[in-house]
Amino acid sequence: MNIEHKVLNFINYRVKKLEFVLNENYKPSKQGVDIQPKLEKSVRDIAPEQFEIVLSFSIESNDSFPFSIFVELAGLFSAKTSTIEDKSIAYKKAAAILFPYLRSIVSAITVQTGIPPLIIPVVNIEKLFEEEKS
Repeated sequence: MNIEHKVLNFINYRVKKLEFVLNENYKPSKQGVDIQPKLEKSVRDIAPEQFEIVLSFSIESNDSFPFSIFVELAGLFSAKTSTIEDKSIAYKKAAAILFPYLRSIVSAITVQTGIPPLIIPVVNIEKLFEEEKS
């Protein structure tokens, strides 16, 4: 994809679903917590040059974790693409643009609950989703 000639526009984002449940049975331990987050991506074409990326982040609570959380964030994008390969690249770039918003929302929600905040580390989203496909 020749980036000088292709345009990807981030139109907006919205939280589609947000759920936080405190685990009242959680007892902190000296070993810390074992986090098993789940991150998923889906794409929906809306119009010939417009699409929606949905990123979902979740952690299911068990006795060794203080809470469960689910965030579903949708971003609306437009892209002028001429090939399937260009479209695939636009989807990857769009997910990478949306990911910092997801990180911020998760951190903000957890910091407001009175427990130590969960800060999702910076990751290469494009590479992460490529590795999952393999």
